Amino acid sequence: MSRTLLRGARVITMAPGRPDAERLDILVEEDRVAETGDHLDVSDAETIDVSGPR
Repeated sequence: MSRTLLRGARVITMAPGRPDAERLDILVEEDRVAETGDHLDVSDAETIDVSGPR
């Protein structure tokens, strides 16, 4: 199974009670988002830092 962790992605949430945009980690398995969250602990995935300038 192909797993990729996008570290520090800028996510547009548009959810009530949350900021319009925030920085989160995104775990992608094959071609689907499997999990999102702050500082995900994933050891068996290729990690790509997409945080860019803050």
